[in-house]
Amino acid sequence: MNDDITSKGVIKNLLERIKTGVVSTINKDGNPESSLVYYVTDESFNIYFATYSNSRKYPNIVAHKMVAFNVSDTVDPQTIQIEGIAEDMKISGQHAILERLNNVHSSNTAYFPP
Repeated sequence: MNDDITSKGVIKNLLERIKTGVVSTINKDGNPESSLVYYVTDESFNIYFATYSNSRKYPNIVAHKMVAFNVSDTVDPQTIQIEGIAEDMKISGQHAILERLNNVHSSNTAYFPP
């Protein structure tokens, strides 16, 4: 079996099974900050999460688009870290992503949709 296909399957399974991840950003002083977020993903391994504009992470992302995202499974110890560029979805796709987030996480009483 192709190792690349196997790895993608393992990653996809973990991203779909675990519902929270940690997004790490850089603040205006150059210091790292991390936040736990509820997320959804797509077939291309893009990560989508919602946040308020008055959160700490939002101005960090606006100023420094490079972020890291970490998902961990403590039952079957695995960790995935993804680095990339964060983009604001206000212009396109926001409503579809918010609907997916709400559908996936609405049964969780700790989830507060923006």
